Amino acid sequence: MVIVLGVESTAHTFGVGIVKNGKVIANKRDMYTTERGGIIPMDSAKHHREVCANIYLEALKEAGISEIKIDAIAFSQGPGLPPCLIEGMKFAKNLSKKLGKPMV
Repeated sequence: MVIVLGVESTAHTFGVGIVKNGKVIANKRDMYTTERGGIIPMDSAKHHREVCANIYLEALKEAGISEIKIDAIAFSQGPGLPPCLIEGMKFAKNLSKKLGKPMV
């Protein structure tokens, strides 16, 4: 049984998905929006920093697993908005270090 956690942060949405043996068992996300529409990259990146921990916990809850069950961590590397991609990468990298799990 392999459990992989994926982080999505290419633009206005920060998401965490969890896959177990090829089946999606969690898919939580939060979208940055503006009143006038469009994306402001630095504001979207700030949004990602603010919601990442909560979205992660919601995904674990939806999947019904504890974080120690995660075998590997993946993250979106592009294409996307660089400030947003960087936030997703930082979150995934920190989680990888915290859990001692490989990034794939």
